[in-house]
Amino acid sequence: MFNLFKKKKSSDESTTSTVLSLHPSCYVAINFEQLLKGIDNVRIDVHLSPRFTELGHQLISELLGERSSSKRRFTDKPSDVVLKKLYAFNASYASLLTATIHRAKEDKRLDLVQLLQIAVIKFVLTTVHSQAEQLLHQLRTDSVNENTKKLDLHERLLWINRHKNNLLYQVTYELFDQIHLVELSHVGKLRESLLGLAWSIPEEMLFNPLLQTPDMHNHQILMSHYVLLSQDPDSNYGFKRLKVLIDQLLDEVSNICHLQIEPKLEKQCVEHPILDDERMTSLIFSWKDVPDNMDILFKIQDSFEGLEDNSADATQVCQRQATKILEQRLRQAQVIRHLLAAYETPRLYEHYAKLLKPYLLYQALCDEIKIEEVAVKLQNQLKIRPLRRPGDKPLYITELKNTKKRLTKVARRPESRILRLFTTDFVTYQRDLKYYHLMQKA
Repeated sequence: MFNLFKKKKSSDESTTSTVLSLHPSCYVAINFEQLLKGIDNVRIDVHLSPRFTELGHQLISELLGERSSSKRRFTDKPSDVVLKKLYAFNASYASLLTATIHRAKEDKRLDLVQLLQIAVIKFVLTTVHSQAEQLLHQLRTDSVNENTKKLDLHERLLWINRHKNNLLYQVTYELFDQIHLVELSHVGKLRESLLGLAWSIPEEMLFNPLLQTPDMHNHQILMSHYVLLSQDPDSNYGFKRLKVLIDQLLDEVSNICHLQIEPKLEKQCVEHPILDDERMTSLIFSWKDVPDNMDILFKIQDSFEGLEDNSADATQVCQRQATKILEQRLRQAQVIRHLLAAYETPRLYEHYAKLLKPYLLYQALCDEIKIEEVAVKLQNQLKIRPLRRPGDKPLYITELKNTKKRLTKVARRPESRILRLFTTDFVTYQRDLKYYHLMQKA
């Protein structure tokens, strides 16, 4: 934690100051320069234990088979056979990590632990992708040769192609979850005891949700972990324009509130001889990439919102000024209605029993598509997938219309809490994109 906000001195004021503490950027030095390169003299060859890789291949193959069958889909518990292999995978990784930690202690080489972690993550990602392609190839072959099961195989192929990204995410997540459990277990405590680090690579980087999906703009991932964004490249609410807006906004806040940036808050996130200067520039991390800092900057307690500046201390004055700037810039960019729509979309998605795509609902709330068109799509979906539970209520387009009307009113004076949440979620997404690219390049 670093003291960053200081009240500006004036000729009439005393030199006493009030401070607001921000968190430093998540700095990680990954430098594999000391390790021998492989045959191509660029990459480093890593050989994981045969037991671990064999378990990984078997487990991924069986998870893909189960998660794409009609008996077990995404929300069902794995079969007992697969559960046992998940536990065995957990134990095998724990053994690998423990041995590497002891070797790192003896050789005084943290990079050995980092190399293992990155190698395991990349092994999971590449194996899930390759095994999924093998499964699809096998099903296509079987659908040609098997006359008796041709229809079932064809339907399964259609289902996998339609849900492929979600299937790969679910399988990847289940393996990442076991790796995460090991990192949080006694093995993680051993690393802290012997190497003095709770995490050799930041937890947020290793278990980044964007690493686990083939589509970094997946609407369900955005809704679950971040905030839904526009996919229109010309929209002010698209990622590229928002990135510039938020960056300029935070610079303005730092100037207005006399933010003193300490050198330790501006860190290069990677020391890697393979990366060129252009790519290095995009991987510079700063205090602006720390989600907790957005909560601190724009946090206004309800009890202080009605007070005059002279009744609040300097910290509250800075937070109120920052929040005022935040609303002004978001309003000038005409994105307040869009971000409010983004936060209403998950509720509507559940309300309509996931029959309508999230982005379609978002577009309707933002006047990018007519509600009448959504109503037609809803009726068509209800014909294809009628509600089957006895307690299910009929679904009408009325809820979408009412939500749209309510958003129009709320957008005139949005809660500061929602604006702060949006900034925090956007910064989290931006940080995880950097972590994603960093992991890909490592």
